[in-house]
Amino acid sequence: MTMVLLPSRLNDQLKRVVGWSFLPLMGSANGVEELGRRSRVYLTPRSILLAEIDRLRQENRRFRIREFQWEQQRNDNARLRAMVAWKKDQPWDLKLARVIIEDPTNWWRGAVLDLGSEDGLAVDQAVLTDQGLVGKVVQVGPTRSKVSLVGDPNCRVAAVLEGSQHGGIVTSSRRGAVHRRIVELQHLPSDADLEPGTEILTSGAGGVFPKGIPIARLLDSQSYEFGLYSGARVRLLADLERLDLVWVITNRSGEGGETE
Repeated sequence: MTMVLLPSRLNDQLKRVVGWSFLPLMGSANGVEELGRRSRVYLTPRSILLAEIDRLRQENRRFRIREFQWEQQRNDNARLRAMVAWKKDQPWDLKLARVIIEDPTNWWRGAVLDLGSEDGLAVDQAVLTDQGLVGKVVQVGPTRSKVSLVGDPNCRVAAVLEGSQHGGIVTSSRRGAVHRRIVELQHLPSDADLEPGTEILTSGAGGVFPKGIPIARLLDSQSYEFGLYSGARVRLLADLERLDLVWVITNRSGEGGETE
């Protein structure tokens, strides 16, 4: 009641004095609470702290793996959309197949697909990607098929230089190339214009590979048999070392291609 009867100015000053007197006590209470929290951390056994760190690391690792899987799935979906769009522009009937293993009997130039005769595959059907020619089917089972890849002696391809009538045969490298994408274009006429970077296409001769499928780009060239004909090293456009999904041409209504 005394404070109420005091003048208002004096009353306000008295309230401030009383309030200040409680500040140290409030600060002490907060300090005690913080000290207790820190004490609990300091008193936690080291084994429990290490276990918690390990749990957090594993959780972080799972998150990274999940993010990587999502990214891979997004990339795969984008790739499939691009492949489907590419297919619509092609004149052939195409069936999508997956390369499940490299052919163990011909690991350097062979592969096995997850489709077979039950899916419409047959021997001598051309195999390609949206980048270029891959090879041809050489053996078919009910649900699996073997493919001979470009560069294998059993998969020779008649080819022409883009923008030219000069052609030859794409086959394995006689120089012993150790890279699967390096093969040779042989039996070219001596007067062929062999400009590095020129694209090599299927010629359509022989009955297997339709005309106009991109195969490779020319790297370099040299003369053989005292200049009677020329040959060239070429780099395949399709990456044979990272084959996953491929297209198989299942119809033969268009122009044929080559073998031998």
